[in-house]
Amino acid sequence: MTIADIIIIAVYIVAMFGVGVYARTRIKSVDDFLVAGNRFKTFSLVGTLVAALTGAGTTMGIVGSVYQYGAGIMWNFIGLAAGCIIFGLVYCTAVRRTGARSMAELIAGRFGRLPRFFSGLIVPIYCLGSVTICVAGMGRLITYISRDFNLNISMFAAVLVTCIIVVGYTALGGLYSVVWTDVVQFVIMIVVIMVIGPILAIKNAGSFEALESAVQVSGTSLTNPFEGVPLAYMASSAILMFVGTPGDPTVPQRALAADTERTAKKSFVIAGILYVVFGAGLLFIGAGAMQAMPNIADTYGTTEAAFPVYIMHYYPPVLRGLGIAALLAAIMSTISAMLLVATTHLVYDVGKAIKPDLSDDTLKKVLPIAICVLGAIVVYTALKVTTLADVLYFIFSLCGSSFIFPMIATLWWKKASTWGVTAGIVLGAACCLTMYATGHMGPGGDPVYVSMAVSLVAVGLLSLIIPDKKKAEA
Repeated sequence: MTIADIIIIAVYIVAMFGVGVYARTRIKSVDDFLVAGNRFKTFSLVGTLVAALTGAGTTMGIVGSVYQYGAGIMWNFIGLAAGCIIFGLVYCTAVRRTGARSMAELIAGRFGRLPRFFSGLIVPIYCLGSVTICVAGMGRLITYISRDFNLNISMFAAVLVTCIIVVGYTALGGLYSVVWTDVVQFVIMIVVIMVIGPILAIKNAGSFEALESAVQVSGTSLTNPFEGVPLAYMASSAILMFVGTPGDPTVPQRALAADTERTAKKSFVIAGILYVVFGAGLLFIGAGAMQAMPNIADTYGTTEAAFPVYIMHYYPPVLRGLGIAALLAAIMSTISAMLLVATTHLVYDVGKAIKPDLSDDTLKKVLPIAICVLGAIVVYTALKVTTLADVLYFIFSLCGSSFIFPMIATLWWKKASTWGVTAGIVLGAACCLTMYATGHMGPGGDPVYVSMAVSLVAVGLLSLIIPDKKKAEA
């Protein structure tokens, strides 16, 4: 890497922290911190949606998966796009009518403190899993870059630096800083991943046919997502992303942060389309890496090193710096979004469930501190991650298992009860976590199918057996 590349990366990181400092001056209330005062328009909302849901797992992890599945990786983005578009067209209106600040408060609007408390405990598990993937991914990225300069920065030092930067601007500016850093990161990702990535991959390989040939070595295809891809992988990837997106706690928070319902709906549809374009860009980059570095796993121990190493060795100067900045953008945006949601649920929702009269002034003071505490926890967990893509599937599985049916029941089923919704959240999460812990993954190779069924049955049966008193009397 050249000095110009390092300057670009350094300027980018300093600029992100600067946005956090500026955003701090705009935070006047808890609403400003959690949902940015409900002021965002289409461009900023699309930017934060795309950036927040495309972290290390969906960049480094997915590019690494091209080595094994070729165009089959597109099933992840088809599911993600479908989930996002369905949320915009079906969920947005009902979600915005609640006027909530979080997923847990959305559910609490009908059912009170009990489901809010358990939601507030489960959501941070999902969020910290996502943050852990991203911090581990960024830590690895920094170690790969350091090798180019013979610095050999340790994984611990890289993870620590990552957390200090992202925790800093998130704690300073809340969702306001998260969204505007996401917008900057979104623009960089469009230019480097969606536009420049495919062009350079074809140019470096010599032709489109050379890329196709490189991918065919693994028995898959660059253009056919069915060829050589196991049915279980196709189904699990698409379904996990589809059910996990509406249940992702960051998603309703974005819908609530829009200035109008029309803005929210339009933004989700546009973001859904862009997820597919983003996936195609990553597919070409992965194919380019396969053609140039077919044996990368022998050198780095994992194909997940393909994206950053390909950028460092096969992108020209300046574009190389922008490429690394784009990868940092994808990772940092997800870290900040998930840290904020985890903190919101732990402090705001669990706090309000235990002490309903908790003041906004107290929350405003405690939220930034809690973000820093969670960041410290992530430093430890990120050092334990081995495979980014596997953790990505776990968190989407947990999300779908815990929240899809309880949220649907909350928004549209009049007979849903406090105990039914609470049981759906708790038993869905417990089933998913237990199956992962014991290694019994169930049909399709993932606990999500069994766990969602458990959640659905729990919501339905408990709502009918133990109805809420007012409804029963009516």
